[in-house]
Amino acid sequence: MTGKTAVQAVLFAETGAVKCGYCGKTLCFLEKNPKKYKKPIDKNNYFAIINLKCCRCSNENTLYV
Repeated sequence: MTGKTAVQAVLFAETGAVKCGYCGKTLCFLEKNPKKYKKPIDKNNYFAIINLKCCRCSNENTLYV
């Protein structure tokens, strides 16, 4: 096995930290946009899929926001 498996990343809502679902290393921090828009940018797409690769265990993490 090459060690490249898709796992789901863990998002901590209190701090905004995104951690690897396999080893627990902090990958990045997310913060909410404080600006308010009159219209949504894209009405058909209400969420985003973010793919992050962990530098410690080389697993690809998927985060659904």
